[in-house]
Amino acid sequence: VRRTLARFVMTDGLIRLGGNLVVPFFSVYFVRELGASEAWFGTLRVVERTIEVIAMLAIAPVASRFGPVATIALSQLASVPMLLGLGFAPNLGVASGIFLIRGTLMEMTVPLRDNFMMDRLPPGSRATVSASVLLFGYAIAFFSGLAGGQMVESGLRHLTYIVAGALYTISAVLFFRLFHDQSREKSHA
Repeated sequence: VRRTLARFVMTDGLIRLGGNLVVPFFSVYFVRELGASEAWFGTLRVVERTIEVIAMLAIAPVASRFGPVATIALSQLASVPMLLGLGFAPNLGVASGIFLIRGTLMEMTVPLRDNFMMDRLPPGSRATVSASVLLFGYAIAFFSGLAGGQMVESGLRHLTYIVAGALYTISAVLFFRLFHDQSREKSHA
C-alpha cells in the first residue's frame, strides 16, 4: 500500500506541480493577453467541461483496448503539445481551440486513473490512499500556484508553460514505467 501510495503521489504530484504553474492563470491569460471578454472565457470553460464529460464516457473502449496505464500516459503526453501551443498561441481563436483539446486530454482519464488506483489497493486502504494523494496534491499545488503567479508577474509566462510541459512529460513517462507491468492492466477500464 505504501509503495502504491508513493507512486501515485509522485506521478500525480508532478502533474499538479506543472499544472498549477499555468492552469490558475488561464483566465488572466485569455482576458489580459489574448483580449477575450470574461463572458467568452466563461463560455469557453462551459464548453470545455461539456467536451470533457463526453470524452470521459468515450474513453472506456480505448482503455479496454490499450489498457488503463497506456491510455492515461498517452493522453497526458498528447496534452503536452497542446499546453505548449496554448502558451504560445498567436491569437484568441487558436488559443480557444487548443484550450478545449488540452483540457479534454488531461481530464478525460481522471475517472480511469482513480479506478485504476482503487483496483491496486485493498478495500480498507482505498479512502486513506485517495485522501493522501489529494492532500499531497493540494500541498504541491499551493506552492506551485505561488511560484506560477510570481513567474507570470515577472514576465516569465512562456517559461511556466515550458516547465509545466516538461513536468507533464516526466509524469506520464514515470506513470507508464511504474505501472505498465500491472497484471490486470487490460482487464479493467
